[in-house]
Formats: sequence, C-alpha cells, structure tokens
Amino acid sequence: MTTEYAPIPCGLYSELEVLVMRRVRARVLARDDFGLSISLQGTLWTLQTRDRAEYLVLKTLDGGEESVRLDRIETAIARDGSLVWRQNADEPR
Repeated sequence: MTTEYAPIPCGLYSELEVLVMRRVRARVLARDDFGLSISLQGTLWTLQTRDRAEYLVLKTLDGGEESVRLDRIETAIARDGSLVWRQNADEPR
C-alpha cells in the first residue's frame, strides 16, 4: 500500500468535521499500512494534521485514543447500524 498521503475531497472532509462536532459514536472501517482491513470503534473526537497527513482521532470506550489517516478510511457506521460516512461519495448511502 502506498505510504504517500492523498488528500480527501473538501466535501468529504467537511462531512467528517460535522460528525466530529456531533461527537458521533461509530465503527470506522479502514486499511492499515499493509492494506489490511481494520475496524476502530469509538467517538469521532477530532481531526488532526501531522507528518504531512490528516487523521481522524477516535476516543475509545476505555478512554484511550486511536487515529487513522483520512485517505485510508472506507466507511463510518453509527451505533444504530446506519452508514454515516463513505470515502467514495459517488456511491449511494
């Protein structure tokens, strides 16, 4: 998997900002550094820029934090099972 960050479209970033402001609790499905599927669960807490990339930070149920690069996130699914965010906005929700 490529390690160079590919910025996500501004509209998708704005959607994440709203979810963070609402402190949505969700399961985030993404890809790790090796391209393998990962699942993170918690409250969408903040967006950060570091190491020339943008990250979503989740506050986990045990009070810890997990972060994932925005270009590696595939979907975010709310606790009720509804899809709240998708990397490919062209696909129907």
